[in-house]
Amino acid sequence: STWFCKPAAASPVECARRGWVNVGFDALQCQSCRARLQFPSLNSLGPAMVDEAGGKFAALLDSHHKSSCPWSGQVCPAALAGHPRQTQQETLEAFTTRFEALMKMDVLPSLDTEGVKAMDREVGGKLAMLLARQEEVLQGVPPVRRRVE
Repeated sequence: STWFCKPAAASPVECARRGWVNVGFDALQCQSCRARLQFPSLNSLGPAMVDEAGGKFAALLDSHHKSSCPWSGQVCPAALAGHPRQTQQETLEAFTTRFEALMKMDVLPSLDTEGVKAMDREVGGKLAMLLARQEEVLQGVPPVRRRVE
């Protein structure tokens, strides 16, 4: 990613809601007027200063468009920027449906170890916790034969 670890006020969603696209390392460009913004290096700042710098940069997301730009002074409604929402019950039902379909298979595919480790890092170790509790999670589910490679 070339827009990594930014304060919430300068998150990818907040930038996109104001017409900005990531075009390089810490660089944004307006989709319409082609104005450019460069995010400052915050490596030597403490957490409070990072948030303050993020707030100042967020103000530029609104003010740095060219005067004739249709994005100038405009923000996409937050509801349009969100992902489709599901209730916890809907999420559980969708997971159960997919899980039951997998359990009907005679053989499950093997998984790339490095891919699983990368996924676990993405979700902050939650996958490892789930796998560690697999006997509890799968209680009552018939065993599945594994493909050996």
